[in-house]
Amino acid sequence: IYAPGDPRPILCIAGGTGIAGIMSILRCASEEGHFSRSSGSVFFGVRTRADAFYLSELNELAGAANGGLEVTVALSEDQP
Repeated sequence: IYAPGDPRPILCIAGGTGIAGIMSILRCASEEGHFSRSSGSVFFGVRTRADAFYLSELNELAGAANGGLEVTVALSEDQP
C-alpha cells in the first residue's frame, strides 16, 4: 500500500493486466514528488512484447523521475 508522504522506496511487481493498479500508484507517487526523495522499482511481466502495454507511460514516469524509478519488463515467451 502506498501512502503519499511515505519515505520508503516503492517496489511494484505485476503481470499482464495487473499493471493497471500499479500505474495509479506510480502516477500518484510521481505527482507527489516521491522519486526525488526515494527510489522506486517496477517489474512488469508479460508473455511477449506484443502483450506489453503502458510502455510509453512507464518510460515517461521513469524519465520524469530522473533516475529515481527503474522499470524492468520481463518477457516469458519471446525468443532472445
